[in-house]
Amino acid sequence: MAILAQCTGFAQTNALTKYIQPPKMDLSYSFSSELKTNLVMADDWVCPDGNPILGIKWWGSYWTPMAGPTYTAYSDSRANAPSGGIQSFTIQIYDNIPIDDPGNTLGFSYPGALLASYTIEGSCNETYYGQVVKTTNPDGSPKLYEDIYEYSVDLTATQTGAFNQERGKTYWLMIIANVPDTSKQWGWHDSAPNWGKNAIQTTVGGEDFYIPCTGHDLAFELTAVPEPGSILALGTGLTGLVGLVLRRKRT
Repeated sequence: MAILAQCTGFAQTNALTKYIQPPKMDLSYSFSSELKTNLVMADDWVCPDGNPILGIKWWGSYWTPMAGPTYTAYSDSRANAPSGGIQSFTIQIYDNIPIDDPGNTLGFSYPGALLASYTIEGSCNETYYGQVVKTTNPDGSPKLYEDIYEYSVDLTATQTGAFNQERGKTYWLMIIANVPDTSKQWGWHDSAPNWGKNAIQTTVGGEDFYIPCTGHDLAFELTAVPEPGSILALGTGLTGLVGLVLRRKRT
């Protein structure tokens, strides 16, 4: 486990996007993934190459819980809440239990063994990203809006460091916020496309897994340094482009 005094953004200037599920910025909502609600989310990805993950970016939002407070599994039909109050994030990466595993009785894939864990103090560079409409309200009642925020962390700045992975292997990412304020909830936001397997929701201890809301994916991005061959190809392409521009100028 790695603990930082503060979150740091991407320090690797030569890092490129390795994998991305972009945030959905039309009719959408977020799913509770924080300690006090005892509801957390995880989503999967398949490693496209063998390069280690240097940084992680993700998107989320705040909403007001029901009276009590009685926390909700997701933000649909809940009013937007002001940002702030995140004390830390816990980022965990798990192995995959495939649907055809002999011990899998759930009927869907879900996280298996814990492979890496990062507990990071602070709000991980929380930055306003945009606003989405959560409800269309055809009955004429006021629409509900939700402010979406972007977060990021440089794994190379932690004691644990970059996450090494195997090409073609499926992994699960779990992001848990620590927001002590009971007047608000924090959730991990929807992704625009549906990639791979459905995101799952579970309790903090992982005693129970289920697929919320008939299947969704979550917004996150993984960065890595490209393979030397990719850098060479990029450089060759740029050189050819410069040569073409110069030839056109001469003519």
